[in-house]
Amino acid sequence: LEAEPCQSLAWGGGINGIFAGEHRFDLEQREDGNTHLSHTEVFSGLFIGFADLPVPVLTEGYERMNEALRREVEGK
Repeated sequence: LEAEPCQSLAWGGGINGIFAGEHRFDLEQREDGNTHLSHTEVFSGLFIGFADLPVPVLTEGYERMNEALRREVEGK
């Protein structure tokens, strides 16, 4: 959906109005030279209430992905 080098990456899928999701990574350069990552996912559509999207499971997966990315970037 969007790819801006050193700024953002967004992808998604589904059927608009029925069930769709957009997943994003947005990067913000900080004054101290560090980079802040905003990692979001938004679901929409009529059938969102019927989807099996348990927040704790999604959150754990996102946190694990963020931690793996941090280790990769920091070389640890």
